[in-house]
Amino acid sequence: MRIEAEVKKDLWFIGIGCAVLSVLTAIGALLIGEGTLSVLLGCIVGGLLSFGNFFFMTIGIIMALETGSEGKAKRMIRNSRVVRTLIQLGVIALSILFPQVLHWLPVILATFFPRILIGVRAYWKFFRHRNDPVPESASEPSEAWEEEEETDGFENFVRHFAKNPDGAENIDNETKK
Repeated sequence: MRIEAEVKKDLWFIGIGCAVLSVLTAIGALLIGEGTLSVLLGCIVGGLLSFGNFFFMTIGIIMALETGSEGKAKRMIRNSRVVRTLIQLGVIALSILFPQVLHWLPVILATFFPRILIGVRAYWKFFRHRNDPVPESASEPSEAWEEEEETDGFENFVRHFAKNPDGAENIDNETKK
């Protein structure tokens, strides 16, 4: 199993982001006067849980893609999701049952950290590139595309539906009469 450089970069981003958000959660708890050891432990366990979930999801997808079989890949991804969800629910249940040891709120908050980070990164990329010029290929269809469209037989196939086979403009003129 080989992990691509782009995937490693995403894993680093999520890992560092989960750590930063866990620290921010702990600081927030300190600011509101709830800075207990169980909250700190909840922040640490929650951050590790959310990063672990993302990490094992990534590894599961990579392994599923390497199988070469669509059915086997779907089963592997589904099984991975079930196991990861059960682990998360188990840790959340433990934090609810034993709040003196592991506070439940930072654990539950941390499950949303990867989604928050992915959304923030998408908005950051959008705002960072919003003033970039649009590539010419994206703004107008190329001449090769138009030539390909002209040689396409679809227009010839649907032309008999038009009242005037010379062009669609005449259909609009007839409907206005």
